[in-house]
Amino acid sequence: MLMYVCAGIRYLSEDAGLRHLLLEPGVYAAGTVNNILAGKDFDRAMTTFKMIDEALNSRLLIKVEVWCIGNDKDLGDDLDRALRNIKYIKSMTDTENETCRNI
Repeated sequence: MLMYVCAGIRYLSEDAGLRHLLLEPGVYAAGTVNNILAGKDFDRAMTTFKMIDEALNSRLLIKVEVWCIGNDKDLGDDLDRALRNIKYIKSMTDTENETCRNI
């Protein structure tokens, strides 16, 4: 049954570029992506889908912040706290990536 769930995700996201998103930056190899999208590697598929969900939700929250600032709307305490956490994690990741490039 879990294979069918992954296959359904593949079917729904085929034209959206999910395969390209996983292959192009070198996150996974081609065979691994095929196994993930076919549902044959469920553990890795769940990790991948969680990673994609986190990235998309972070992007959405940042866009909401930009809209709120542009329209003079109050963000609210919870949203403001979540955005600060996202920006902190992003700054830490950018710092680590810069350190790796300098090595």
